Formats: sequence, structure tokens, C-alpha cells
Amino acid sequence: MELLFQVLANTFIYILHKLYCENMSVKNLFSTSLAENEAAILFFGYSGVIVKTSSEALAFDLADLIGFRDIQDIEKLNAILYTHNHYDHYHSRTAEHIFKRTNAPLIVDRSIYNDVLKFAPKEKVYVADPSKQISIDGIVISPVRGKHIGSITLYHVKLKHFSIFHGADSAYIPLKNLPTDIALLPTGEPSPTASPEDAFEMVKDLKPKVVAVFHGSDYQHDKLKENIMNNMPQIQFITLEKKKIFKLTI
Repeated sequence: MELLFQVLANTFIYILHKLYCENMSVKNLFSTSLAENEAAILFFGYSGVIVKTSSEALAFDLADLIGFRDIQDIEKLNAILYTHNHYDHYHSRTAEHIFKRTNAPLIVDRSIYNDVLKFAPKEKVYVADPSKQISIDGIVISPVRGKHIGSITLYHVKLKHFSIFHGADSAYIPLKNLPTDIALLPTGEPSPTASPEDAFEMVKDLKPKVVAVFHGSDYQHDKLKENIMNNMPQIQFITLEKKKIFKLTI
């Protein structure tokens, strides 16, 4: 009986610690002070990130990777973006909670649009159309049609002081007209289309100052890193880690 009590107590302490640490990561992100040439990235898994600058904050593909407690600690979002409707990128109930917390505009792939209208008014929802730029609070979002199983939209976002590109888990598509400061790129697993080779082709087109990788295995991340270090060593390379904040200087 005493052993069972100890096990239950340890389990309870572990759960509290996990919830506290996860909650603190979002709190820490929004309390992070940033200069105009700096950005902070908080990674949640797959291609789910929140990117914060000195004046902006954007959420991409958070799926159900962010808990309710974390959502309550989001201070502000300029936009909530979703690339497609696969389970590891979009989750309806979580998207609803984030929207209700922030009232931020939703920019979504066409595969998600009808579902989002169940909880958000039409004037707050933008269908990502590659033929049209979206301007919100001085932020210019250029949707890009990706290559995947079904519909997928990638995003090039021009912020006040620099630009970012979010590649979801797409295979290579031409991006030569989209110079980028920070490229968030997939290297593979569990995507059936993304790969280190496709990511490197994106890097060659985007010519970013920083590459941050997600949505792939350690082996795939390392393979892309080696290719970049051998061919474009001026680029800063970052492997994102869950619940860890990465602060960048651009």
C-alpha cells in the first residue's frame, strides 16, 4: 500500500512538473525581450511553432500540440496560420481555443476553411490563395502552393524588420522569387513528401540567413545540416527542440 501511494505521488508530481514546465515555456516566450533584429521561436512538434519578434507574434500549425494552459499564456498573436488539414498540422478544437483567446485573424489552406467557419466569423478568416497577398497590421503574407498529399499551402511572411518562410512538410517547389531571412523547413518523417534533399533545394532558392528545421528525424536534420555546411556555410543552422525557445539575431 505504501509503495502504491509513493508511485501515485511521484506520478502526480511528474504531471504537475510537466504542466508547469510547458506552461512556463509560453510565458517565457512572451516575456522575452527582443531587439528589432531579433526573433524567438518556440517549437511544439512537427511543424508547429510560435515566432515572436520585437513587435509581432505568429502561430503556425499548432495542431493539438499546445495545451489549454499554454493557450491561456499567449499574450498576443497577429495571425494564426495553418498549412493543411492533416492531424499533425491542424486540430479544430485547439484552433478554436487559440482563436477565442487571441481573436487573431486565421489564414488557412482551403482544406480547413469550412471547418474554421464553425467557430470564427467570416471576416476573421482568410483563405490562402497563392494569387493574392494578405496584409494584416503591416504584415504581408504570401501564400505558396506546396507539394504534398492533398492540398497544402506554405507561407512567406514579410514582417516589419525581416521575413520568414514556413515550409510545413512539403516537397520542393520553386521559391526563387522569395528571398527570406529565416527559413523554417521540414526534412522528412513522418511526411511522405518532405526530405533533406528537397529542403536543400528550398534553401538554395530562399538564400536565408538562418535555417531552422523541424518535421524530420535526427538523421534527416543532420543530413541537411551537412549539405548546408559544405555548400552554404554562411547560413546559421538550428535544429528546433520541443518546448525550447531559440533566440535568433538576423
